[in-house]
Amino acid sequence: MLLRLKLERTHIPSIGSMPLVTPSPTPATRHHPLAPLAILKKGAKYVIVQGVPPTGCLPLVLTLSPDNDRDEIGCVGSANKEAYNYNAILQAKLKNLRVQFPHAVIVYADYWNAYHTVMKNADHYGFKKSLRACCGSGEEPYNYDLFAACGSPSTSSCPNPWQYINWDGVHLTEAMYKVLAEMFIKGTFCHPSFKYLLSRKQG
Repeated sequence: MLLRLKLERTHIPSIGSMPLVTPSPTPATRHHPLAPLAILKKGAKYVIVQGVPPTGCLPLVLTLSPDNDRDEIGCVGSANKEAYNYNAILQAKLKNLRVQFPHAVIVYADYWNAYHTVMKNADHYGFKKSLRACCGSGEEPYNYDLFAACGSPSTSSCPNPWQYINWDGVHLTEAMYKVLAEMFIKGTFCHPSFKYLLSRKQG
């Protein structure tokens, strides 16, 4: 489902809080690049487009993938590579849209690299559990069971969710979302920067 956060004429297209929950991003995100075009044609002046995160780091995807498909940070390598390649295509499409709509500010939120940066430096951001879900059935090693997901009678949640990146194997914790938001709004993971977008709106 396409969600849009509208602040005056600022639009942020997003597909849920976590765009992909399977190793292959193609089906879930096939129409994502069309969303900015549609709202730009309707007169949007400020658009933020969120890229796809490294979904191979989700406990769900890790559980469903073979153990020999892992990258340097312990996530599913094939899924992360597909997400990365998809983002490259998305950014190329956004570049063309900037030419087509020169008076609009089109920002790319680099979800993949922001998430990947946290995964590589989890301790720096206060996370002790980067791949294990906080809420689950206790299944090792990811605390995730496809047939007993968080909320089922046999599951429980951890007492320290602020130290976890993953909440239930599919969604992130509030702590992780807060870190990512800071990276987008105040950091260097929006292109052009969020600060630039605000300056254009206020100018």
